[in-house]
Amino acid sequence: MKRILFILVVAAITVLIILGLKRPDVLTDIWLWLIGLAGMIAAFIQKSTKSVEALWSQLFPSKKVSTNLTPTAKNGSTNPTRTRSDVQSFEGITLRLLRYSDDGDTSLGLLYIDEHFYGYTLEDTFNVNTIAGRARIPEGIYMIDFHQEASPFTKQYQKTRSWFSWHLQLKNVEGFKNVYIHNGGTHEDSKGSILISKGLDISDSRTFLQGSKETFEEFYGIISDYLNADTPVRIEVLNEYWIEEIKTKN
Repeated sequence: MKRILFILVVAAITVLIILGLKRPDVLTDIWLWLIGLAGMIAAFIQKSTKSVEALWSQLFPSKKVSTNLTPTAKNGSTNPTRTRSDVQSFEGITLRLLRYSDDGDTSLGLLYIDEHFYGYTLEDTFNVNTIAGRARIPEGIYMIDFHQEASPFTKQYQKTRSWFSWHLQLKNVEGFKNVYIHNGGTHEDSKGSILISKGLDISDSRTFLQGSKETFEEFYGIISDYLNADTPVRIEVLNEYWIEEIKTKN
């Protein structure tokens, strides 16, 4: 049986070679027909697969697993209304800020956009007594939206940045007003907000961000596109002890 199949394959190849030498136009038509047939088969399989998946999901609906990852009250406990419960039910873009260092003046963190590392964050230090402009915000989950208010700070950005419209504000931060994500160098530029950059310099006694303005321009474009398309955006802020939790699990 295998020998017969082999002979048939060789014969078919021989015929195609001779046909190609004698009538290349016919061979081209056959080749195009085979490609078209393959495309039709692939489209049919794809459509059939989607139909089967849709039928399967109707017959056996999957159950969403609740993560219920409520942070422990520690080193600046979170606002109870900003817990991490029911994280998977959110349909939008999630930023994640993982704070990993606090030297008493400056808090440093890692910023992720939908689980992809984006850059570094720099904030004020943790302060038990919330002092306006001299403390970082509590951990928690906060919605982000444009703050359409022409404050002097906003006017300054609008005047010096042609791509800027309104500040990106973290909404409903307990004990804080006008918490933004913007560019800056040191914690003195933070004033309770979050500074971002892809460059970080800790070689000197004073930690600062490098290239923060360029990073913020890129970041602003990304988040603005989502907001202008009516896509919800939120940020999840975690204090340094998430590192301890990972060590404990390992």
